[in-house]
Amino acid sequence: MPESQDDSVALEPLSPELVLVSPPEVARIARRLPPPPFPPPVAQPPVREAGRWRSAVPERAEVAVLWLGAAFLTLIPFVLVTLAGGR
Repeated sequence: MPESQDDSVALEPLSPELVLVSPPEVARIARRLPPPPFPPPVAQPPVREAGRWRSAVPERAEVAVLWLGAAFLTLIPFVLVTLAGGR
């Protein structure tokens, strides 16, 4: 049986899955380490623009422009193909 390694070996925190499949010596050392820090939040706070808060939720006008743009980009090729096929 191999000799046990020194507990003062510098290890990075391991994920819980890796602790479960690691050798007992490594798992024992990893369980004593503090948990890794939490990742930064995904959502960004609202941004202040020109004296007012800008929400992350789009306004009605922005959604309307998006819908109109999508409809325009979808219908133009359809109209062009229809006109070209009619000759």
